[in-house]
Amino acid sequence: METRRQRLGGGRPRRRIGCCFSELAGSRLGVSSCASGTHGHGWGPPIDGTYYLVAGRDAERWTSNALRKMCGRGWYVIDGISFWHGDADHVVVGPGGVYVVETKHTDSNFDARSGFGRRAIEDWVDQLNRRHRSVRGLLREHDLAVEPLIIVWGGEVRGLPLSCGGIAVIHRSDLRDVITRWETDEDVLSQGQVEGIVQELVAYQRIRTKYEGLGTSP
Repeated sequence: METRRQRLGGGRPRRRIGCCFSELAGSRLGVSSCASGTHGHGWGPPIDGTYYLVAGRDAERWTSNALRKMCGRGWYVIDGISFWHGDADHVVVGPGGVYVVETKHTDSNFDARSGFGRRAIEDWVDQLNRRHRSVRGLLREHDLAVEPLIIVWGGEVRGLPLSCGGIAVIHRSDLRDVITRWETDEDVLSQGQVEGIVQELVAYQRIRTKYEGLGTSP
């Protein structure tokens, strides 16, 4: 039977995905991704070579801390799983399933439904789709759905939460509602399965860290 987690799409680098933007009904949802900032209107502090890197890392740390504080017993958060095309910022594993969370930071204030806003969010979704596919590939033997989420920090992004290409994009203030939904959904994994998936992800992460330190790839 198709579950809520199986209704999520994919994408390819630099390809406009032509999102059908829609507001999320019911409880407010949110996602954030932060490997790079959005500074489309020239509002915000001066930019130098380290500005977006520092802002992105700060936002990833904020997301990680929030996930760890809000998720209950039996849930695990793994940060920074590296792939050739970039990192999966956070992977959350618990009885309710597996979630790939992308942290995004912007110092601009904009409407997500405007032309600029649509382009920014489509780029974010495109990036997350690549990480999402990679995590699904790692866990393919488990035959389970993996749900992606984008959480936004920084400037005011009006029009959130919304769904783009089947991916929820939320403001950081909506994260509590999302986690409550995760924890109240029907369990799809036993505790043994959860721990096994976490061990696989951590083992892969250690291999990547080792080989990246040597300047090679496994």
